Amino acid sequence: MNETKRTPGPWKVAEWTTGSGRRYISVQTDYPESPCNGSRSVACMTGSYYTQAGRPDYEAKVVINRANAKLIAAAPELLDALIQLREWVRHPGVDDSPANEVVIAAADAAIAAATGD
Repeated sequence: MNETKRTPGPWKVAEWTTGSGRRYISVQTDYPESPCNGSRSVACMTGSYYTQAGRPDYEAKVVINRANAKLIAAAPELLDALIQLREWVRHPGVDDSPANEVVIAAADAAIAAATGD
């Protein structure tokens, strides 16, 4: 995989509320050259919304956006782990059952989807 195709990890979830009450959840990096408008954001959840604490729909959006952000933030580590597992399963001496071929094909498809290869 070509590491230049994505902002290097680790990524982390950041949450903040502006002085006007607008709340944001984003995924950020410590990498100094993130391509997002000079910020350290890798992704910003589309639900930037005004604080309306106590409203069930508001709280549900926060929970969903936070869960999405955590999954996105884990992406670099998940991709690296999947690549390592795929290589281990392909290693000589590991069970050559047809089930492993299915797992390898699924891993290859997921890696290609993540890397654009």
